[in-house]
Amino acid sequence: MTLRILGVGLAAVLVIGAAAFFLFRGTSGGVLVESPRLVATDTQPGDAMVFMTLTNTSDTPDILMGAVSDYAGNCGFHGPTVGRDSKGEEFVVVPPGGSTALSAETAHLELLGIDEPLREGQLIPMTLIFQNAGEVAIKARVEALVPRSELTRRAGLYEPSADEPVPAITLTAQPEGEGRWRIAVDIGDFNLDKSAVDSAHVPNQGHAHYYIDNVKIGRLFAPEFVTDPLPPGPHQIAVTLNTNDHRAYAKDGRPITATITVEN
Repeated sequence: MTLRILGVGLAAVLVIGAAAFFLFRGTSGGVLVESPRLVATDTQPGDAMVFMTLTNTSDTPDILMGAVSDYAGNCGFHGPTVGRDSKGEEFVVVPPGGSTALSAETAHLELLGIDEPLREGQLIPMTLIFQNAGEVAIKARVEALVPRSELTRRAGLYEPSADEPVPAITLTAQPEGEGRWRIAVDIGDFNLDKSAVDSAHVPNQGHAHYYIDNVKIGRLFAPEFVTDPLPPGPHQIAVTLNTNDHRAYAKDGRPITATITVEN
């Protein structure tokens, strides 16, 4: 078993839309790309976030390694559950027979330096690059331009005031055998309190959420947890902090998150 530790990732917004879906099948199986959509804000109209759902129809893990588009100067990953290997290359795991949602809550793509105005309903050609499935051509539908403040509100974020300490998270992992991993969660300036769930907000108090391969598994009220058996291959594990009233703790408009990648 090998272990790769990642840095802290941050994300900002959650927007739900709908569009056509696209299907690609390669020699090792297939990847279904559903509802690709592109969202820009009024404060950064030249940059846009790209959300979609990826389903791996094969029996082996696949990895989204990146994307390209002629409409942007650069395309990269962003979000709290983006993986990063020992060389610093970013990626997103798509588990075998499972789905991965690219969203603001987990990980998503960003188009930077878009060189022409975007129109609602416009279809933006992109090419997704997978380790096994290869290149997958899609078109992401442009959603309505949204004020940054509205996106932050929809995302349900809480930013500590100037006189509040900002929480921090660090993850470490140890193999437990049979594909399980023990994840230790070191949280600074934050108290996990199960009895306070659904109550009024209290600064630096609340609970955590944990994700495996971009899928929310549950809440955390203890400084460690053990995963269920995970299939062979790399897996991204992420932890975020939430207030008693279920807002994500954030800094600079993006959730405070720690991410680690384990590999069976």
